[in-house]
Amino acid sequence: MRRPPPRADETRELDNTLATLERDGAALVTVEPLADLTLVQARRLRERWHDLPEALRIEAVHQMAASSGDDVRLNFERALLVALRDSHEDARRAAIEALWESESTTYLRDLLDLFEIEDDAGVRVRIAESLGRFAGLAIADAVDSELSDELERALIATALDDAHEAVRLAALAAAAYYRPIELEPAIAAAYDEGHDDARETAIIAMGRFGGNRWAARVTDALLVGDNDLRVQAARAAPYVEDRRIVHYLYEAAEDDDHDETQLAAIWALGEIGGPNVQSFLEALRDTTDGAVNEAAEAALENAALLEGLVDAAPVH
Repeated sequence: MRRPPPRADETRELDNTLATLERDGAALVTVEPLADLTLVQARRLRERWHDLPEALRIEAVHQMAASSGDDVRLNFERALLVALRDSHEDARRAAIEALWESESTTYLRDLLDLFEIEDDAGVRVRIAESLGRFAGLAIADAVDSELSDELERALIATALDDAHEAVRLAALAAAAYYRPIELEPAIAAAYDEGHDDARETAIIAMGRFGGNRWAARVTDALLVGDNDLRVQAARAAPYVEDRRIVHYLYEAAEDDDHDETQLAAIWALGEIGGPNVQSFLEALRDTTDGAVNEAAEAALENAALLEGLVDAAPVH
């Protein structure tokens, strides 16, 4: 008897995996065979995915996310790209969250396509947040230029015109990496006139946008904001190109009543660097212990690295 062609073997293996999944439910042992699918198996999964019950599909996506987190050798990307087009928004949202670390062009292409047709606001927020990660990669020239241009246009259009405020805000923060001048009024208005979430998003956008046009607002947030806003302001501070903010970072770095703000300020000082900052961080390291001591040591290492990069820069 002639052996079936390899593609038939792959298809049969995938069908058996789905039968086991439906019989035994979603668990590590039943979803693990969905890792590292071949292209043939991925196409077959796309054909068969909606044969599975809705609740099982959602649980399978959550289990894939948990399993890949526990074992980085398991790559569920092809299976999760199938789930990205699930008919239920919970499955789509879970697939996006599970693919958070993916940097593949295929995933970016699928995200952009889904962004264009997705009608659930919660899923659109998750898409915009994930697209923001790709925008960060794009400005580091890690994304194809044509795809980057499409990404930029999609994010700006959504930030300006989407019907849902949460989606507009997520897109605003994501698009800020591109420093689009047409979004400057929206960023400013979100901080000056918005509610707490809008103000926090605006500060994130200011840090990604960069430039001293945002220095006064970031300083204001660092001084008078609630703890969440102060954390984001500290993270934005290295990018506002105004050394005057360093004084307020010193104060925040010594504020042991607010741990998250304190650690964020120490990190920011390490991103800024310079002799005075290094002296401050050395003193902080030598007089503290625990998380603050470790943060100060890490910040010093980063500041020294930045100093080395400056010293090694060629003279023109």
